[in-house]
Amino acid sequence: MSKRAWIPPVLCAAVITAMSNAFISATSFKGAVGKRLPVPNGQQWFDEFWSHYWWLFVKGFHFLEFALLFFLLWGALRPRLGIAALLAALFAMVDEYHQSFISFRGGRWTDVLIDWAGVATCAVLVAALARRHRDA
Repeated sequence: MSKRAWIPPVLCAAVITAMSNAFISATSFKGAVGKRLPVPNGQQWFDEFWSHYWWLFVKGFHFLEFALLFFLLWGALRPRLGIAALLAALFAMVDEYHQSFISFRGGRWTDVLIDWAGVATCAVLVAALARRHRDA
């Protein structure tokens, strides 16, 4: 296990922490994206789209960022899949706790569960691919 293998997961955790300190209002986000869409009435279309599907992007981002963190931790800890999953899951709890102290943010257990789902999904995929590779 080389020290260099820890650079990607540490950078990923740092980016997650930095993003936890940021707040972008839905109005600002919708305004920035909507006016740049190359479709007629882009702002109106995006406002309507966002009102129905915001959760897919916001919560999907939680899922993906912690799946990535797990994967990078697994790369640093290979073959210790369980330890990588545990570290990523613990970081999810710490990150949400940290957000509870940030103005306009909040720590939510539902977000921790979504983060854990990203970790678990990636862990299952890695384990399945590793087993398939080993059996081939």
